[in-house]
Amino acid sequence: MITEQEIDWFMDHGIFSDKLHKPSYNELIQTYPTALHLVKRNIKQEIKFLKDKTNNLLAHGAVADEGNRAFIHALEEEHQDELARLKLQLKLLEPRDETSCFITPQDIALAKLVPISNFIKIPHSKKSICLFHADNQPSLHIYGTTYHCFSCGSHGSTIDIVMKLRNLSFTNAVKFLINK
Repeated sequence: MITEQEIDWFMDHGIFSDKLHKPSYNELIQTYPTALHLVKRNIKQEIKFLKDKTNNLLAHGAVADEGNRAFIHALEEEHQDELARLKLQLKLLEPRDETSCFITPQDIALAKLVPISNFIKIPHSKKSICLFHADNQPSLHIYGTTYHCFSCGSHGSTIDIVMKLRNLSFTNAVKFLINK
């Protein structure tokens, strides 16, 4: 069985030594299937760390002046988005019933939590050139799990963008997003 130290070494020096590409947890599990329990533990540690950090922000927010409260609130929202992403990752690592060809409302809710940034590169400004029409200016605005183009009017959730980019039906897009 692979140890945590071996995974850390490979992430820093091994096959993932390219500093521009840090492997996702899914890539790590595909490369080292025995690392699943370590990945789950690391995600749980990240969740605990973010919860503690958010609680500290809230404690500081109670005594902060008005200008700092807005900054603390923005950080808190960012932490909540990251927490949702980590919880989704943890949920997706759980074994699924592969015999089911149907999707449930829970599957749809999970699919809607997947950030659009998993499928398209998004600049820091959260604005991009629209993928659905000829565009010279960044008119596509990305809001975490939703998007809107102020030029052509295209808008939707992560499910919608996966349906358009991969030419999938709604059901298949949901299955793709949750690895079902």
